[in-house]
Amino acid sequence: MTSREQVNPAKILEPDATGISWKIEPSGPGTGSLELSGDLKPGWLGKLSSHLSYNKINILKGAARKNGPLCWDASFEIEEIDSP
Repeated sequence: MTSREQVNPAKILEPDATGISWKIEPSGPGTGSLELSGDLKPGWLGKLSSHLSYNKINILKGAARKNGPLCWDASFEIEEIDSP
């Protein structure tokens, strides 16, 4: 690593009252990333995609990893749907 390269410090997600940590960061016009971790109950992905769709947000791609019973780490690339 050269002295010109900068390292972004890792952002620690703090869990909310439900035990789930999340953050959304913009990555360009109308796009961003969504990160989730914590105790995600069965059916969480269907509920998430339904709520995002209802709010006119597309999931472009995503990945999730199960770390233990009900414990997930997930990240998604998202974009707003243009209104006609």
